[in-house]
Amino acid sequence: MGRLEDKLQSDVVRKWSELHPNKRKNLFHVANERLNKMQAFKSISMGIVSGVSDLIFIDDNYLCGIELKVKGSRHKRRQIELQVEWGELIERCGFNWRMVTSVEDAISCCNGNPKGLSTYDVREILKETKTQTLKI
Repeated sequence: MGRLEDKLQSDVVRKWSELHPNKRKNLFHVANERLNKMQAFKSISMGIVSGVSDLIFIDDNYLCGIELKVKGSRHKRRQIELQVEWGELIERCGFNWRMVTSVEDAISCCNGNPKGLSTYDVREILKETKTQTLKI
């Protein structure tokens, strides 16, 4: 995740915590970033999965995977594909996944009104884009 995405994620978590201090722990980050190949191999053997959403929100019978992207940023096609595959897994389980570019859309996802791009929307972008990098 880049610096701008780190800031977006921090802004989302801070805003959620301000709005809902009693549900602060319902929104969390899965630390699946690794600094080098050795860490990556060890993490994979311990259950880290590529593509898991930046943030996950859980509440009574509700779950939403929230993938954060800075509007206009470029991303490797393969990483986006892995993120959508994970999102489709969540959807098959009856839950929600969204790729969002704003604090407001992320908060909306947590409030049970998912906004942003669905897995279908992102798959359509992948179909339309033949390059190895995608602009979101």
